[in-house]
Amino acid sequence: TLVASASTLVASASTLVASASAPAPTPALPLSLLAAANFAALKHASQRRKDSDSTPYINHPLGVALLLARAGVEDPTVLQAALLHDTVEDTRTSPAEIEAAFGRAVREVVMECTDDKGLAKAERKAAQVRNAGRKSREAQMVKLADKLYNLRDISRDVPKGWSKARAQEYFAWAREVTSKIVGVNATLEGWLEECYESATIVVDGRVWRALPKDGEDDDLGPAEGRREGEDGWARPLSV
Repeated sequence: TLVASASTLVASASTLVASASAPAPTPALPLSLLAAANFAALKHASQRRKDSDSTPYINHPLGVALLLARAGVEDPTVLQAALLHDTVEDTRTSPAEIEAAFGRAVREVVMECTDDKGLAKAERKAAQVRNAGRKSREAQMVKLADKLYNLRDISRDVPKGWSKARAQEYFAWAREVTSKIVGVNATLEGWLEECYESATIVVDGRVWRALPKDGEDDDLGPAEGRREGEDGWARPLSV
């Protein structure tokens, strides 16, 4: 009996040790987010960004969603909408298709982030400035992350064919848009302000301030020797 009891104790102790060393259970994967990412990847499959490497377009919505997550956003509606925010505007996707797959709330946020392609480009840009402050909180968070991702991308690698003036004009316009969105997410708003203050661009072999300051030269010198990602706003996103 003593031997049996000792064996039982040893077995129990072994079980406790095994339990203690076993990894914690992995939370269920956020299937709704994976479904949205997959949907966006399929829709944007043939599209490319405007950078010198023509990187896959899907990098953008994935990066926008990552920025939101890093800024503490956990609302699945916001994160799904971030992944899908360009599908209606830039691919053959209907609002009804978004709603059928992801629900009414996601469709509404996506549509708030969708420009009217029936308007001229200048009118669309003016409408973004005019309407940014009127959007839902969810759409405003997506808009902030969307602009921040684009600004980082331009700082990292100015789109092919863009002049210094065009890149600087984009920064100025983005600041107009985001200035209308206040008190939505302090982290995103802080990152944007730092970006407007310190971001640079490289054009024609020279480094320039992305947003020139009054009375200061925006030419910061030759780009030779500048490492990709040296500008804090140009570094690749990571968790």
